[in-house]
Amino acid sequence: MLGVDGGLDVYVTQPGQGYTSPPTPVFTGGTGSGAVATAVLDGRPTYAGAYLSTQPGGVNGLKTQWDDAQVSTMCAVVQRKAITTAGRIVMGTGSETADGGEVVYWAGTNHQFRVRNGGSNTGITGTIADDQWYFVAKVSNNGDHIAMVGGQTPVTQTQAKVLAARKYALGNVYYKGDTTATAFYQGLNAAEFIFYNGVAKTAAELAAIYARTKIRMARRGLTLF
Repeated sequence: MLGVDGGLDVYVTQPGQGYTSPPTPVFTGGTGSGAVATAVLDGRPTYAGAYLSTQPGGVNGLKTQWDDAQVSTMCAVVQRKAITTAGRIVMGTGSETADGGEVVYWAGTNHQFRVRNGGSNTGITGTIADDQWYFVAKVSNNGDHIAMVGGQTPVTQTQAKVLAARKYALGNVYYKGDTTATAFYQGLNAAEFIFYNGVAKTAAELAAIYARTKIRMARRGLTLF
């Protein structure tokens, strides 16, 4: 765990809970006296130097220790990859049952980032490009919400948020268990996740975080929208 921008930048080396079936240990190693075997759990993220990738085909996102709250700020740097299904979960606490929480995702059909605060879905961008890296932020402040992608004008929304008995997560942790949810069994390429617990950043503060994030990502060789 590394502090960045006054928030908590979470690097997780083990997937969050939410497997649709128990992971299968795979042992590798030699034979004979003194041989070493290594157990590998299916579903763990892979690493590509500048970013990690959660695995597709299930519920393999990364869960934090922070409970869903009325006041919070989430920021992530993710890569938009082409999909043909309903969408790809970026971050949040929402599930397919629309029983509270909040979630940021991108839709597969209209190629835009969208946000849902418990029930209704709101588009927060126009068409976005495949393979591009994006900074995405979501603020919840006692029913007042701000969502922002890159340098675009933030989208504001007023909607009561029903708390979910779930923890904030990066990627898909909670969309599972029915045919609707399986359409979200998509992996996610993520270079950064910043979480401010109990802090609601303003639009101006998000713009400043975005500017600093662009500099950090450039040092890793990633160009942000």
